[in-house]
Amino acid sequence: MLRNYLITAIRNLTKNRTYALINIIGLALGIGCSLVIFKVIQFENSYDKHQERYENIYRISNESIYPDRVDKGMGTPHPVGPALIEDYPDIEQVTRTYYQEEAQINIKKPNGDIQKFLLDEGIVFTENSFFKIFTTEWLAGNKETALSEPNTVVLSLSAAKKLFGLENGHEVEAMGKIVDLRGDFQSHRNHS
Repeated sequence: MLRNYLITAIRNLTKNRTYALINIIGLALGIGCSLVIFKVIQFENSYDKHQERYENIYRISNESIYPDRVDKGMGTPHPVGPALIEDYPDIEQVTRTYYQEEAQINIKKPNGDIQKFLLDEGIVFTENSFFKIFTTEWLAGNKETALSEPNTVVLSLSAAKKLFGLENGHEVEAMGKIVDLRGDFQSHRNHS
């Protein structure tokens, strides 16, 4: 029975080649577009799922309107953060961040030599409330007090290893060391 259906389908396809080709291409395009749309929606809905409170995290963006165009961006003036807390009591936390591409970091070695590192991935300036919003794993230090004082730094595991040449299991030794961004070796203490 199935063999008869298959033979009939092949005869119809060979008889009406143009019509069959249009139908097959249309079916393939429809399936392909559906898969692409599914993957895009799946990707868009996967953001921040690793954060414990991802459903309560929002990003503020801006829109600059000019006579000839409209620019949308992710930067907002710094006073926006405190103004949001003041004007909207339902907001629990606000954190402001500033990303700087390709930062040079200087490390003063015990012998007095200065070792320079170019961080291609850049650095982020932020405040203590960042750690109250985003889920982070801490190897050392205290996330409640990190970045609460000026000239303090929080390093990722990979940055601590790279900057201080630490072996696995010795990353805690980066605590209290000086990291210099500007080249003047002010006291930039880090919290790993």
